[in-house]
Amino acid sequence: MWQEFISWWNGAGFFLPTSWVNSDSMQLHTDASRSIGFGGIFASQWFQGQWRAHQQLGLPGISIARKELFALVAACHLWGSIFFQ
Repeated sequence: MWQEFISWWNGAGFFLPTSWVNSDSMQLHTDASRSIGFGGIFASQWFQGQWRAHQQLGLPGISIARKELFALVAACHLWGSIFFQ
């Protein structure tokens, strides 16, 4: 069974690394507000954006957790390729 598994394994694993990198050591910080917008800073680079009308918190609205995640995803899109250089 293991021989068959190994022959098809793509090398990807799901085990977490033994050491963690926090936002201070990476110099990466993101934030979002409920109604104004979102932004992030990585070392000396930064971005910011405003929520469009359909993204404003209200009925039905988008949760603040999703907005915070949006800012983080934007940072990963912009700088992900240089995070660990």
